[in-house]
Amino acid sequence: GRGRRVGAPAKTEPGQVGVQIHCGGAAVRPGDFIVGDDDGVVVVPAEIARDVAEKAAAVAKREAAIMARLVRGETTFEIFELGTPSPSES
Repeated sequence: GRGRRVGAPAKTEPGQVGVQIHCGGAAVRPGDFIVGDDDGVVVVPAEIARDVAEKAAAVAKREAAIMARLVRGETTFEIFELGTPSPSES
């Protein structure tokens, strides 16, 4: 069959720059950060962005240390001090 082309939207007035918008139910203000990955997208308000970045870096560092221990052959039971796994868990 024949293809369809969606027409351009009709604009009756110019858009705005530097104003708050709502996208997917979230408010996004000028200066906010939009961060996305395979798991989803999040709005990080500008006023807490530095704190969020520092905490994210700490989590990444901790996860890298855990991965290094796993690569060396340690188990999650050892890493997280969960005791000895029962026979059904090992």
